[in-house]
Amino acid sequence: MKRPTIEARFYETYHFVSAVNNILEDPIEYIRSLHDFYGDGSHLRFALPYERYSAFHQFLEFVLDELLTDATEKYDLDQWRGQAEKFKDIPSVRADFVAPILPIERAIRHHGYDYESFADWLSSQAISIANADSDSIYDYLNELRISQSYEDLLMQSVREAFFLLFANRKVLMLFNDMIAREMRDTTLDEVPEESATLFLRSGVLKRAYMPEWARRAVFYRDRGLCVSCNCDLSGILNVWSEDHFDHIVALAAGGLNDVTNIQLLCGACNLKKGDSEAFTSNSYEDWYPLSP
Repeated sequence: MKRPTIEARFYETYHFVSAVNNILEDPIEYIRSLHDFYGDGSHLRFALPYERYSAFHQFLEFVLDELLTDATEKYDLDQWRGQAEKFKDIPSVRADFVAPILPIERAIRHHGYDYESFADWLSSQAISIANADSDSIYDYLNELRISQSYEDLLMQSVREAFFLLFANRKVLMLFNDMIAREMRDTTLDEVPEESATLFLRSGVLKRAYMPEWARRAVFYRDRGLCVSCNCDLSGILNVWSEDHFDHIVALAAGGLNDVTNIQLLCGACNLKKGDSEAFTSNSYEDWYPLSP
């Protein structure tokens, strides 16, 4: 099997993950936008067990799509034109104000993707820079968002954000708890026939077989340690036993069969954890001791 790697370029990725964390810390503030993500039965797509493009990937895509375009939608062309006029007689600066470079363009350029610039798009629409306005930006963005360059940018941003946040079990717990609240309110009579077989009863999914790629991802993320008591699980018999792979938000509480809802627990800690509580720890093995 080809070794999975990611070439991380980290263009505003830490800003993105901070925004994701803030949304999950206080979802009520964003409830209208979040309803577009999981409302009106949309959460049922997460009933499918252990998709590699996980429920959390889909959430990141939803949020990052908004974040990537937000600054561009708010771009002030009048301010840019004012700056261009101010610096028109300064040769060393004037070249920077030949045409506006929108924030989304800077992101695409950072990653090296080919795309149609805003200036070229304006020219193709026979719109002068002097006459461009917020509607021009809106129309340009609509066309850009269906291009391969934007798709590549969005997927790269999602992969980088997931790479960082998969290690943060608290964020994963907050996300899975948010989706679980929707799942708990799901009654079988509202579930499409093709999805009903995935449910044990209303609001509760059946336990699904966990594929080895998911087990390995969780095992190595948690460094072979119980996340509760830090005991070493790397050398025990039947290390891959499902008893040690715990749902952070229990299935009985609406939890998902999703790689982002799994953590490593020893048998004793697994037995102590109740079926109705969401639990993880903030304890992580450090890279090295600061004192010898």
